[in-house]
Amino acid sequence: MPGAASARSKRKSSGRRRGGRGRVSSGGGDASFSSCKEARANGYSRIRRGEPGYSARLDRDGDGVACE
Repeated sequence: MPGAASARSKRKSSGRRRGGRGRVSSGGGDASFSSCKEARANGYSRIRRGEPGYSARLDRDGDGVACE
């Protein structure tokens, strides 16, 4: 079905990487960002506590979800 793949690729990320550069990896799926702007540029948003890329300093309201 044409367009189905592009519709899926436009969904908001739940902390999973969609591609890009700037990701720090040790092979285990680790990610580290200095800001939410950097995280979003690398395909991350709404990063939940325990997921790669989560940092308390990126969780402004302390609810366990960074870069909302």
